[in-house]
Amino acid sequence: MPMKSLKTADVKNKTVIARVDLDTPLGKDSSGNIIVRDDYRLQRILPTIQWLASHKAKTVVIGHLRRPKGWDKDKSLLPVAQTMADLLKLKFIVIDEKVERLPHYDIPHVFFFAEDFRAEKSKRLLKDLNPGDIAVLENIRFYPEEEKDSEEFARELASLGEIYVNDSFATVYHANQVSIMRLATLLPHYAGFELEKETKILSQVLATPERPYLMMIGGVKLSEKLAAMSGILNHCDSVIVGGGIATLFYLAQGYEVGKSLAEKSKIVEAKDILRNYKSKIHLPVDVVVARSPEEEKSIRVTKPDEVSPEEMILDIGPETIKKYSEIIREAKTVLWSGPMGLFENKHFAHGTKALGRLFASRSQGLSFGIAGGGDTLAAIKMLGVGEDIDHLSTGGSSMLQYLSGIKLPGIEVLKD
Repeated sequence: MPMKSLKTADVKNKTVIARVDLDTPLGKDSSGNIIVRDDYRLQRILPTIQWLASHKAKTVVIGHLRRPKGWDKDKSLLPVAQTMADLLKLKFIVIDEKVERLPHYDIPHVFFFAEDFRAEKSKRLLKDLNPGDIAVLENIRFYPEEEKDSEEFARELASLGEIYVNDSFATVYHANQVSIMRLATLLPHYAGFELEKETKILSQVLATPERPYLMMIGGVKLSEKLAAMSGILNHCDSVIVGGGIATLFYLAQGYEVGKSLAEKSKIVEAKDILRNYKSKIHLPVDVVVARSPEEEKSIRVTKPDEVSPEEMILDIGPETIKKYSEIIREAKTVLWSGPMGLFENKHFAHGTKALGRLFASRSQGLSFGIAGGGDTLAAIKMLGVGEDIDHLSTGGSSMLQYLSGIKLPGIEVLKD
């Protein structure tokens, strides 16, 4: 059963709670002010926000930023809301303890509610929005109840609106978050345009990928990719592995990996994957190591079984790049999740750069290329090849789980 599209909703003069992805990278400008370093995820949710505003909805935007412990000023959504207003070309006003009345204007505004939405004043001001106005609430993860599946908290949140829209593909794999699951059970619910787009494209890849179908997987945290990796291995034809995931597989084979980053608690799972899918998995045949990322003089290329206890594996080697490139050239569908090494350091970025450029050059014609996840998108931005890739997913874990055939709770709850 499909999700209901937002285009079928009557939102005029109604308050719509929109759960979107606001988890953007932050930095500081020359004056020390916190700013958004990359507005890519905000750009992807603009069509939904703009459609709601143009159809005279009163929009209450909910989102999170990182994993705060309580009301952490460094993880405030204030700079994100400011950037959203800039992208929408709308005036921006902060609603804090000094504001007693919501200012009204002839044109829509973006209001950032800096205080607890449960306060009587906040509720009163949110009820006073004009059609077309957009209110952004503070980081929803400032509230511990958000991740405890609290029914009481859900009802308080739901009382702010009449319709619920989810346009946050990156978070739909969470089963215990109020703003993802509970709100959809309490209000008429719809899928936003970005969520619709993601599921449409990924559904086609899941059902009928053009073959050979290749997964290129790297990064460090196998725990976030483990269940999905096994599922995708059932669907794809081969996998090329780099980063900390390759290191974990070396550990599973009994190799010395020195001081390399690897989730040693996942060795048993890694052994199972190697045993069950040995014919599909390609591991690096050479690696770039060093005593530390800062010790340039210690950098060398070696075989995976010749790493010393004092060294770290930091990239794939030249022979691996050559081997993996040949596999990529044969593929008709390529899924990329995770860098091949410590690509932020120029000495250990060769694998990610070489394979990333090849992946992009094969997309939009020779193969269908899909990539997702924070580090992967950061690498693609560094290479400047984003426009060459068929589909960039805003959700790393959600993308992998969807393509493995796992039913994602935040999507299932939107289906009637």
